[in-house]
Amino acid sequence: CDETGQKNIKVYYYDNNKEKQVWVGAKLLRKRFALVAKNNLAPFTSNLNERLFEKRMITTEDTKDMFIDQKSLRFFKTNKMVRKGKPLLRRDLTPMTLVNSGRKVIVLIKKDNIKLKSMGISRSNGAFADFVEVTNPKTKKKFLAKVIDENKVELEL
Repeated sequence: CDETGQKNIKVYYYDNNKEKQVWVGAKLLRKRFALVAKNNLAPFTSNLNERLFEKRMITTEDTKDMFIDQKSLRFFKTNKMVRKGKPLLRRDLTPMTLVNSGRKVIVLIKKDNIKLKSMGISRSNGAFADFVEVTNPKTKKKFLAKVIDENKVELEL
């Protein structure tokens, strides 16, 4: 089976050289690594980092909602209580605003192996991995760039 959850499985067996069948109900789970809270985390806790969690192998039915990216933890805050010993789920987190409208941002311009650094003015608010509108203050041209850090965006050409 490719999917987890409650399944009905048809089992064939032999009894006195006669093939028989029976339906069995089973709950299929998957093993996967998860970030598990070391202590209770209150709602709206920011400054999340890998020291608050341990990476542990768990068995679960819900594999798609797991949050496992330790490097991007710092861009989120909890939106509800995360209990000690429980895995961190995407629905437990809210992205923090990293770029604010009207503020100066560092623009990293990338194309192939070339990297340039410039300044721009953000025209919209944005969280991690959001696209925001940025204006070049010299030319007044507008473009969309991806938020990669606090007051930092990336433009790929």
